[in-house]
This record gives sequence, C-alpha cells and structure tokens, in this order.
Amino acid sequence: MIDLNINLYMLTQLFNIPASRLKAYEDKPIEEIIELEAASGNKKAQEFDKEILQNPQKMIEFFKLDNYENKTAILNNMNTTDLINLLPLLENNELTVGLNFYTQDTLMDLMKDLPKEELTKMLFNKFSPEKFLTLTNEKELNKFFDSYKVKKEDMVEHLDKIPDEILFQMYETITGMPLMEPNKDEVINNISSLDDNAFKRAMKIMEPEGKMMMIFQMGREKPEIYEEFSPEALTNPYRELDKEEIIANMEVLEQKNLINMVSRLPDNLMAIVASQIDTTQFAKLLYEDFKEILSKIAIGNV
Repeated sequence: MIDLNINLYMLTQLFNIPASRLKAYEDKPIEEIIELEAASGNKKAQEFDKEILQNPQKMIEFFKLDNYENKTAILNNMNTTDLINLLPLLENNELTVGLNFYTQDTLMDLMKDLPKEELTKMLFNKFSPEKFLTLTNEKELNKFFDSYKVKKEDMVEHLDKIPDEILFQMYETITGMPLMEPNKDEVINNISSLDDNAFKRAMKIMEPEGKMMMIFQMGREKPEIYEEFSPEALTNPYRELDKEEIIANMEVLEQKNLINMVSRLPDNLMAIVASQIDTTQFAKLLYEDFKEILSKIAIGNV
C-alpha cells in the first residue's frame, strides 16, 4: 500500500462519506473505499473515476500531488523501466539534477562513454581549442596523429604555420643532419615528400608547440578533427573544474545522453529526479498508464 497524506475533507464532502465512517476505512486503499461506498448505494462514489481521476486538477488536489512527499511516494512504487520512461518529460537542466548524486570520478567515467561528437561539443562549450591543447599531454597529442582520419594532405597545408625553428629542428631530427642554410620552403617540400607513415612519425618528433599549432590550424577548417582525440584526452580538462561546474556544462548534451546517465542511478534516486515532472502532466499519466499504482493508495491514520 501507498500511504499518502490525501485530502480527506474532499473525500468526505465530495462523496458524502461522513468523517465518522472514515475510521473504519483506515489503511484501506481508496479504490476499495469507493467500491464499498458505491456498493452501499452512494451515488457520488459511483462517479469517482469521472469526478476525480479524469480531472487532472481535482486529482492533484485530492491526492495532493503537488506535495513532494506524495509525488515521490508514488514514484517509488514504479519499476525501473517506468521511471526511465518518465525521464524524457524533463528538461535538460532538470535531468542534470540527477548527476549530482554521482561522485566527480564517476561523472568523469560516464563522460568517457559519450559519443565523441557530444564530448567535443561539451568540451568547447567550456574551453577554447587553445586551452584544451595546452592541457593535453604530449602522449595524447602523439596518439592524435595515429588516427587514420588524420590525413597527411590536410597537415601539409599547414606546415607553413609552424614556427621556423620548430620545423627546422624536426627536419634535422628526421635526417640526422644539421641544416647549414635553412630554407623553409625547401624544408616543407622535403617533409611533404615523405610517405604517410614517415610523415606522421615526423609530426610526433616535433616539439609540443608545433604539434599544438598543427592541430589548432587543422581544427579551424575541420572542427570535427578533435573527435580523433581519446575520451581520456577530451575529458582531462574537466579535472580543473569542480563538480558543479562540470554538471552545469553538461546541459548542452542531447537529452538522450543525459537520460542514459541518469538511468544508471538506483530507482530511489531516479524517483527524486522524476519528481520534477510537471504535476498536471503527472496526474494525466497516472490515470492513463498507472491505475494499478493509484489502486494502492490508502488512507493512513484518520
């Protein structure tokens, strides 16, 4: 049974049930009380469904659905699937409330499961590409160049943006020979003539500043190139933020991804998140889809 603080005055007035008789109905579900009253000839009780359950506003008043305790008591009687099905009725800022129940480490792990497109969208809502790159260690920068989607021809276009001293140093490391009379155009032509694998190895040899410059220039033309970073690299900048800042930034995610995160919570915590649902909408849903739950609501101590 679900013991709610319901509107007993409304029950006595609307259905002509004397207050003195309510004591006999203590701990009985509302549905049974109405059936007993209807069977005894109470005409008003026979219209309970139409009078209360089909009228969202009266239903809210009768069951006091705008009361947080009442709403969560009902939600706690729903199963996991039902609770998950209610989550799409919430706005993103309401769904992110549920993320507060996770530790910051768990949040970071959940973020790593996001699609790369979503991860980068969220990342650049908070950090500039320059800031992201400066927070990315050299190992992750090198892994970026291993992606088959990072094409040599795209990188060749930006070799002239690399500072001369970094480009010359890279070339000397590749050839093992010092440049006696450095010529940037000649160096670029020689590097560009390398095969794909050798060219990517050359990128990894470059100083971190040069790698960041190359990636930044590529990203200006093809922002999606940042999706070639690992989930670890794309989430690492969030270690600079506190949990509240991380969660606030997650409102830009697609609703389905937030729902996937919130749906991993235990049912009792998911019920707290779902309690933010519009009360009128909740009343309609209870009548349309959850009559079996309504039938469990009982009168407590009278």
